[in-house]
Amino acid sequence: MRRYVFWLLLASGLPCLSGCLQTPRAWFRGPAGETASTKKNRPQQSNETTGTSPAIAERRVIPLPMPPGPPVDMAVTRAPLMPGEVKETSHKVKQAQHLTGPEMGPPKLLPEEIKVEPKREPLVDALACMLDNRNAEALQHLQKYDASAQEVYLQLLPVLAVLAKKKLDQLSAAEVAVLHEALARLNVTLRPRTKLVIDNMCFVENIKEMGKFKRLPDNYGFIAPSPNLKLAGGYFHVYLELKNFSSILRDGGFETRLNTSAEIRSKDADPQSKPIFEVFFHDKNKPVRFLTMRHEFIYPLFLPVPVLPPGNYVFTVKIADETIPDNRRVASKSLDFRIVSASHKISY
Repeated sequence: MRRYVFWLLLASGLPCLSGCLQTPRAWFRGPAGETASTKKNRPQQSNETTGTSPAIAERRVIPLPMPPGPPVDMAVTRAPLMPGEVKETSHKVKQAQHLTGPEMGPPKLLPEEIKVEPKREPLVDALACMLDNRNAEALQHLQKYDASAQEVYLQLLPVLAVLAKKKLDQLSAAEVAVLHEALARLNVTLRPRTKLVIDNMCFVENIKEMGKFKRLPDNYGFIAPSPNLKLAGGYFHVYLELKNFSSILRDGGFETRLNTSAEIRSKDADPQSKPIFEVFFHDKNKPVRFLTMRHEFIYPLFLPVPVLPPGNYVFTVKIADETIPDNRRVASKSLDFRIVSASHKISY
C-alpha cells in the first residue's frame, strides 16, 4: 500500500495533505466542532450552500491513475496462504470447478469418493450358475482354479445347489442317495490328504475279525526268554485299526502300500532316543489288496517277546502310507509294555 500513497497525494492535490495527516478521529468530523452524531442529524446541503469548492468536489470522484508497470488484478491479489490452507483451498476450488465448470454435466467424483466394488470369487459365480441350471457356464468359472480344487468343487457344488432349493426333509430317497454318493466321492478325494490314524490299538490273546478280539489286561506281564535260551519266552499279539489310508486302482483291485516298524524303549527314556529293540516288517514290497474300496482295516502284528530284563517299557508302532510317493504320511501309537520274570523251564 505504501507505493500508492505518492500517487494518491499527487491526484488529490496538496490541499488534501493536511487532511491525510489528521488522526482517524478527525476524519469523522465535519465543520469545526461537529461530531459524528451531529453530522448524522445535519440536513444534506449542496455545494453552493456549504460553500465547498467545486474543484474539491470534482477531485473526490476523479479515478486514481494506475501506477506504471504491468496491470495488476486487484480483485485476486491477496496475501499468500499458509501451507495448511493451500491444500484445503485447492480442494474447494476443485469442487467448485466440478459444479460450475463450462461443461454443465453431472459432478465428477473425487478419487477419495470413488467406491471400488470387491472382486467376486469365481466359485460364487459358479454356484449362481448351478442354481439357474447353467452347468456349462459354471464349469467355465471353475476352470480358473487348479485341478485339485476343481475336483472338490465339482463334487460339493451340486450338493449345495440341491439343498438351496429344497429342505433336507423334503428330499426323496433317490435324491438323498445322490447326495450321499456325491459326499462319498468327496470323502475319497479328501482322505489321502488327511491325517493317517492308528485306532483301537491293544494287546490281545486272539483275533477273529475286525472288532472281534479278546483283549489282555492293561497290566499284563509278558515273559522274556533268558539269554542262554534255557527259559522260553512267548509271543504277543497286537490288534490295531488303520484309517484314512490311500488306495489306488490296479489290476482289478485297490492297492495300498505300507511300511511298518515296531520299537521298544525304557519307560523313562526320551521318545526320540535310540530304541533298545526294533523290528521292520518290510511290507512295502507286499501291498495290501482289496477287491473293493476300503476306508479302514485291521492290521494285526505278531511278535516274539524280546530278550530284556524285567521292567516297564514303552511299545511303539509306526506305519507309513507310501501308496502315493509324493504324499507320504506317517502315524504312530504307543502302549505300556511290561516284562516279568519267567516261571517255568524248558527241558530238551
